[in-house]
Amino acid sequence: MGKKITLLSAIFAGGVLLQACGGGGTGSTGSGTVSFYLTDALVEDSRGGNRQSNVTPQKVEITIKSVSLENSQTGLSCQLFSDAQGYTTDLTDLATSMRLIDTANCDPGTYDKFVITVSQTTSVMLNNTNLSCDIDPSLNPENDMNVSCSNGECTIEVKVEDGGLNIVEGQNQVSLDFEINDGDNDGKEMVIRVDDPQNPTSCQGVAFEIEEIEPEEVETHMKNTGKEMELEG
Repeated sequence: MGKKITLLSAIFAGGVLLQACGGGGTGSTGSGTVSFYLTDALVEDSRGGNRQSNVTPQKVEITIKSVSLENSQTGLSCQLFSDAQGYTTDLTDLATSMRLIDTANCDPGTYDKFVITVSQTTSVMLNNTNLSCDIDPSLNPENDMNVSCSNGECTIEVKVEDGGLNIVEGQNQVSLDFEINDGDNDGKEMVIRVDDPQNPTSCQGVAFEIEEIEPEEVETHMKNTGKEMELEG
């Protein structure tokens, strides 16, 4: 398991200090402080009613390089997290927690998508066997996500539902919910699939989707799922 970083270690040890950002401002002189979290839907076993795969991975480890909020119409943008070395985490560790990754200052306004950069290579454990797999962008059945990969990195664009995500002056909370193999049982697990280039069948069925949790939904999500806020080092 990779070492987990705290907000402070991300800022001071990793040298990640996110400044006020954006283009195409809203005319407001204030800014919104955005706390950025990661979480995962609870990983259920193969008996999930709508699950299309009976594969339950013991580990799905990804490395996140950057996360931004953007408005594709106005050009408004804000970088929530950036680390050239990447932040590596096992998504299965997030099933019971809401992990604070960093904070950023963003221009108030509406953002209609997340743009996430991750390493293409993932580390997966299936049936107590460690596998090195790659994100496969070719299988992408939903129209609210776009995945493209080159030079060992993948860019994932996730459209925000219901017209966009609103950042206001003052405090805001947003989270990305990585759902391994349809953790929320909505039948859409085959969005971002991983495969072993040397043995394409070894990682077959392992996939995750990414959904946003908007500022007004974070606390409700934690309450409904019994998750706790996490700062680990």
